[in-house]
Amino acid sequence: MLKMGHCAPTVAKTLLDTKFRNKTDVLLLTGGMAGGIGNLGAECGALTSGLLFLGLAYGDKIQGNPLPEIFYRGNQYANAFKSKNLSLFCNKISGNGIINGCMKAVATSPKLLIRQCSSTSDHQLTKGEEAGYSLMLNHFKKNCFHCVHSVFKGLNGQIKFTKDCFSSSFGYLGGFLLNGMTCGALVAGVMAMGVHYNKMENSYIRSGKMFRKFMNNDSTAMDDSVNNFNYVINRGERFGKWFDTRFGSTQCHELINTHFNSTEGSEKYIADNSLKRCEEIVLSVIHELNENYLV
Repeated sequence: MLKMGHCAPTVAKTLLDTKFRNKTDVLLLTGGMAGGIGNLGAECGALTSGLLFLGLAYGDKIQGNPLPEIFYRGNQYANAFKSKNLSLFCNKISGNGIINGCMKAVATSPKLLIRQCSSTSDHQLTKGEEAGYSLMLNHFKKNCFHCVHSVFKGLNGQIKFTKDCFSSSFGYLGGFLLNGMTCGALVAGVMAMGVHYNKMENSYIRSGKMFRKFMNNDSTAMDDSVNNFNYVINRGERFGKWFDTRFGSTQCHELINTHFNSTEGSEKYIADNSLKRCEEIVLSVIHELNENYLV
């Protein structure tokens, strides 16, 4: 974090250096994810970077359980992260300050993630959760829909997404492993900006200056010129505010008015034909990115 300045790319770089070598294209996906996905205060960037690398390791592979392995390991990882940091969300974690909040999250996340990749998964999902998630995965597969991947595919003429970009982002379906958190189409938009702008920070001096500004409550700490990632984060924030205004929420479960963690919740989504709303959101996101961000 002392060289890159922000949580999400720092965790990604640590994991690249220690376990997932030669996957640098995935690092670009994290460029705007700091501050809780485009500085929106949602899921912590230290957490979301870890999920990317679980996607790299497992993708949609099934290993003896009803659901893809990432659902078991990803939820264990999120539970362990919450236990260490008392929340999954940036606006809560950062409230404890840069050292006790942000830096602690950045320090703990790679260890928790590597542990999930090297140990036997502990089957922690209930039968009801498995049934609800399975129903949704089958429904999405039948309709060739994935909120993140559908955005990526819609932007393929403007941005080149590698196979690793697709596999690593699998877990963001349905608001972080179908948990109904930040909409996958919004996440995809922020990730797309990271790949498109391709801006990296790697300076102790520049990051140190930014930290001092934060510590002094200097409002210029997030200026584009202070840190190269700021450019992407600031545009991600603007995009997120547009999304919230346009659709009334950034949270998956509020956008579709149900949860996927039960058969009843997933059946409601299917009966309400909520996939149509998700598809409309994806198309709107692609249009907004093309008109105002990828020019």
